[in-house]
Amino acid sequence: MSALSQMDNFVPPKWIKHKILTIWNLRDENDLKSTIHRYSINEYEKCLQKIDEELRSSGGNFVYIIKLVYRNSVYKLPNFLIHSREDLLTCRDKLKDVKKEQFIEIWYCKNITLKETIFGRVLFSLDELFPRIVKRKMEIAWGNSARLIEQYPNLECAFASVEIDGWEKNFRIVDVIQADKSKAEIQEAVVMLLDLLIIYQRRIIDFGKFVNECGCSSLCIEFLCENDRKFTIIDWDCDNDMKVINRISRGAGTIAELFVVK
Repeated sequence: MSALSQMDNFVPPKWIKHKILTIWNLRDENDLKSTIHRYSINEYEKCLQKIDEELRSSGGNFVYIIKLVYRNSVYKLPNFLIHSREDLLTCRDKLKDVKKEQFIEIWYCKNITLKETIFGRVLFSLDELFPRIVKRKMEIAWGNSARLIEQYPNLECAFASVEIDGWEKNFRIVDVIQADKSKAEIQEAVVMLLDLLIIYQRRIIDFGKFVNECGCSSLCIEFLCENDRKFTIIDWDCDNDMKVINRISRGAGTIAELFVVK
């Protein structure tokens, strides 16, 4: 259960952004709530204490991602990767010097390190041909954080950049870092991911149309896939996230209850 301040009922736009995925059935509501642990920024010590307790009992099987959430922005949230109690101590020292008035919450989530996880994102152009004619660009990386992709080309893990014509599986690999993977393994992973994305095709189209109606011209869907083929859409981006968030927020009355902090 998240430990959020009862003194501030303001819902940060970053949380609304995550909740938007549930409106279009791109993410399960319960999965979202159980994955992202939210605390008031003034209670950051409680957040760190909870992670410390888990680190003591997990045996080093998880990596924790701590994010500082802005009151009025969704972009470039400061984040910390925590692999050990030493990392947590370093994070605590840095947080003491952070100007906390610019933030409203602190979040953490965790990724299991014992399972091989593929993180990826697929970009759609929302031009006049969408959704009849679609060209997609997908980037994937094997690791423990979605932020790995942003470090390309300075990666030690396997990575692939793929272009896909249409909604089917006609793809070409335009760049690859093999690392510990063979070309065959990377190609098999791409085919698997395209199969899994097809399940969400109709929902992505509907969401893409809405994003386009908000005045945006591109949509990026971020996902992870564990080695048991458990596929989860974890985030989205477009060329102006706040246009979409503000449009949703103005729809008070019909969907306002979705953003109530529980």
